[in-house]
Amino acid sequence: MYKNIITVTYPYDMDGITVMVWRYLDDRRDVNFSYIPAIRRVRRMSPASRSDSFLGSDFSLDDSAGYDGKIADIEWKLIKTQEAILPYLSEDPQEVVQLPGVPGWSTTENIKNCIFLMN
Repeated sequence: MYKNIITVTYPYDMDGITVMVWRYLDDRRDVNFSYIPAIRRVRRMSPASRSDSFLGSDFSLDDSAGYDGKIADIEWKLIKTQEAILPYLSEDPQEVVQLPGVPGWSTTENIKNCIFLMN
C-alpha cells in the first residue's frame, strides 16, 4: 500500500535514527524497521506498538499524524456517540509548496480559511 521513512534530525543525541514502515495491501501486518546509528544496527519493530514510545524518547510513530495503524488489525467496538466541533477544510484542494533547504511542504499565503461545522 505504501512505504514511509521517518528520519530524526534533532535533538543531536537522536540524530540519524531512521524508521521505515512498509504497509501491504493484503492482510499481512505492517513491517517496521528502525536504524539506530549509536549501535549501527537495524532492528525490527513490532507493528502493534505504534503508540508506544520508542528509541528511549517520548516520541511514538503515531505522534505526527495520529493513529496510523491498519484498521483491520483491531477489533473495534462503538462505545458512544457525541457531538464535536472539528476543523473542516474546503473541498477545493489547497496549494502546498516544497520548503527551500529542508525536507517538507507548507501551505502558501493564499490558503482558504477553515470552516467549522457542528453536527
